Amino acid sequence: MRVGVLAVGNRFAGDDGVGPFVLDAVRDELPANVVARELDGEPARLLDAWDGLDAVVLVDAACSGAPVGTVHRVVAVAASGPPPARPADGTPVGLALPATPRSTHGAGVTEALGLGRMLGRLPAEVVVIGVEGTRFSPGAGLSHEVSDALPAAIRAVRDEVRRLVAVPA
Repeated sequence: MRVGVLAVGNRFAGDDGVGPFVLDAVRDELPANVVARELDGEPARLLDAWDGLDAVVLVDAACSGAPVGTVHRVVAVAASGPPPARPADGTPVGLALPATPRSTHGAGVTEALGLGRMLGRLPAEVVVIGVEGTRFSPGAGLSHEVSDALPAAIRAVRDEVRRLVAVPA
């Protein structure tokens, strides 16, 4: 199984840098066959980055209204087949496009997932690890809440990679 860890964000724009910082923390310990890339969130580049991958762990800042520092795990699945049942652990499955984009990247991850689904260009599994942010200004550092959430986000990415590389192709 070909797995990728894709970090979306701008490390020089406050909490938007959480994805790249999480990738920095896990990059050296990823198995050799796991692709690691830092991206700006532009949908076409995301589609290209996950092209040829069977599964992706995507790390990004979130802006859902949850408390700042909340670590979200959302599973987006390919469009083929019936909609999946919600797992017993309550993990949200699938992504709905927001009425107004909530990405600091203009068009963002949610839009890329929707476009990938429409074009048949989604990996079999995409797991989004999102960290709820609050400060996205250029030149700002991570907020204290997001900094405090880094260990949980790093652990979540490590756990997903372990799970995905253990799945037989």
